Amino acid sequence: MKKKKILKILGVIILIAVIAAAVLFILMIRNPGMFLKFGAKELSTEQATEISFVYNYDDPSKTQTIPFYCFTPSESGNYIFTITNIESNTEALVSMSAVDRNLDEYFTADNRARASGGPKNEISESIPLQESRDCFVLIFAQPLKDDDIEELSGSFVLTIEKDTSEEGPQSLSVGESVTLKVKAEGQSCASFIPPETGYYKFENSIVSKDSSTGFSTLSAVSSSDELGVGITNEICMLQEGKEYYVWVAVNETNRKVSKVKLSCSHLKTEQATGICYLDINEATVIEYTADSDFNLAVYTVSKGDPGILIYERPGFPLRTDDRSEASLSDNPEDVAAVLSVEKGTKLRICVYGDISDCRVFMTGYTGDGTTLSMDDLVPVPEKKAETDTDTDTDEVQKNDSNNE
Repeated sequence: MKKKKILKILGVIILIAVIAAAVLFILMIRNPGMFLKFGAKELSTEQATEISFVYNYDDPSKTQTIPFYCFTPSESGNYIFTITNIESNTEALVSMSAVDRNLDEYFTADNRARASGGPKNEISESIPLQESRDCFVLIFAQPLKDDDIEELSGSFVLTIEKDTSEEGPQSLSVGESVTLKVKAEGQSCASFIPPETGYYKFENSIVSKDSSTGFSTLSAVSSSDELGVGITNEICMLQEGKEYYVWVAVNETNRKVSKVKLSCSHLKTEQATGICYLDINEATVIEYTADSDFNLAVYTVSKGDPGILIYERPGFPLRTDDRSEASLSDNPEDVAAVLSVEKGTKLRICVYGDISDCRVFMTGYTGDGTTLSMDDLVPVPEKKAETDTDTDTDEVQKNDSNNE
């Protein structure tokens, strides 16, 4: 009996350890910077930081690595990161990167000389940062040449100062666009203050000469508090009057700096439950609640070219469709999607694109999965969905927050 009791206790301990490890893993995936900060040294704008390093390739016990650092601005604005007085026992390549809490780069720069000659003695970059948002600084040093040396050692000075010559990022408004200069392997942002609480869609594209080879992405939408913003295919819910930084990055570009056009549109919010339909004439997010367990079919009948996105949790799209092969209307540009839902499931059904006389149907699918036609759908009664837009806004806002 005693042995069985001990085995039960060990089993509980192992189960708790497994659960704790799983939770820790999920937290690291959602917010890697939270753990990075534990080992980082704090930086400030008040004083310079003198840094020395030693990399002994024959005796690792003599190695003195460069620490990684965390800078948390007390106010929003542009900040200049500068490394000066670079000294080393042999020519060294020193590189500096600044990353956000998701480890996405703000910039990467080094002291590599642009023309023939030795390395530069200074590295300097300016980036916009948001109040209270951690910025991590990673610095590396390595021999510039492939000489077989026993040790690389040296020192430099790191300073951070607020750039008073710049007013901060450009301001973005609904229905308008801004053009950002984005460095390769970096990010740039615009500030946005929503005029009302609701869903917003941010569109971005490269407009410089590298538009045919590279592409831009919406990398993050951040605020000065600790709440993350969940983004699903460039759509997110934001709070009225709160300042957000909207970040874009460029990929696969052959230019050092790309120009990216960033625009924002507001999506109307509607409510729907069970089997019903809605008539819309603008981009809309339907907050849908399933009233039973069934296979849900969502499709449009319109004169335009709509797209559809369905998700339950921000950042995890369940279905996307911008050109369905199903013949559910006379318009080949209409869209359709099917998914299984349980009673009480809350979905966001986002309908966007060219919206013209668009009717969105939400009904049951009775087919076997091999076909999608009107014969596979439960007839929808001639009754529109409820359109009270205030019902679930607060609850949805809570669910959409804290997803980093």
